[in-house]
Amino acid sequence: MTDLFYLGEFTALLFLFGASQAALITGISVIVFPELGAIAYGVLSKPQGSWAKQPVLLVLTPTLAALIGVIIERYWGYSPLSVSLSIALALLVIVLLRSPIVPALAAGYLPVILGEDSFAYPIAVCVTISLLVLILIVLRPFYKPQLMDLPHQSVEELLKIDHVGLLSFIVFVLLMQVMVYFSGLKFILFPPLVVVSYEILTKPAHCPWAKQLIQLLFLTLAMVAVGLVSLHILGNHSPAILLTMVTGIVICRMVNMYLPPAMAIGLLPFVAPHPDSQLLISTAIGISIFIAYYFLYNHFVRKSTDAN
Repeated sequence: MTDLFYLGEFTALLFLFGASQAALITGISVIVFPELGAIAYGVLSKPQGSWAKQPVLLVLTPTLAALIGVIIERYWGYSPLSVSLSIALALLVIVLLRSPIVPALAAGYLPVILGEDSFAYPIAVCVTISLLVLILIVLRPFYKPQLMDLPHQSVEELLKIDHVGLLSFIVFVLLMQVMVYFSGLKFILFPPLVVVSYEILTKPAHCPWAKQLIQLLFLTLAMVAVGLVSLHILGNHSPAILLTMVTGIVICRMVNMYLPPAMAIGLLPFVAPHPDSQLLISTAIGISIFIAYYFLYNHFVRKSTDAN
């Protein structure tokens, strides 16, 4: 099992390196969108997981969400309404397709927060994840003997959501937009936070991150810091992206936490319009507010719901 995990991590690193080289050669920077790091790491390090077992949905869900996000950005630009609409419609895609690919929430929101209105973005999402699926298919014969001994994730179980948690997620997104409005810091609601908060609030029985909030806080701050340092020292090039991913994997091991969104968090500085200390401050505020919000939700709302 350990060898399989290491092979997946190594392959994910090679894939991200290749994607970043393609972005450099073509000049299409959106090829390396942050959630690609999370998806590549999640799929290749856990080939028995729900993402890897749904190759069509793995491509289709984030592609449709990205397309919707670009259309919203083209017609409405950045506003509380467009943010809400991009996340809501990405969530609708997930529900209608019965898809476990939750990173699609961030893929749909990303064009709005970045002001990305080019259709090159959803095309890049489709092409890169399609290549990732092809790599997974090629590697499956090597994985197969070890996969038989691993616990498999049930897609049906992961599709079940806590409806009170879903309502709480909606309230959280709206609350964060109020914070963004008064602070002027758009990245308080950074895209991977949408994914993390959705998973924790709506799937308490299956999401281990809810019990690792201190590690979550540390990983978020560490990954943004690593991404910023790598970017400023090595520039927006493949070595910087590779260094960020490697460091992310090492830190996840150090804190004993399997968190694919950490890779997306580390890649945020590479797409942010102003990758500086303000990005670190914004993400620190965002994750801190979520942890406080979840604590209050868990203490007051969940306990009263469970009691009834």
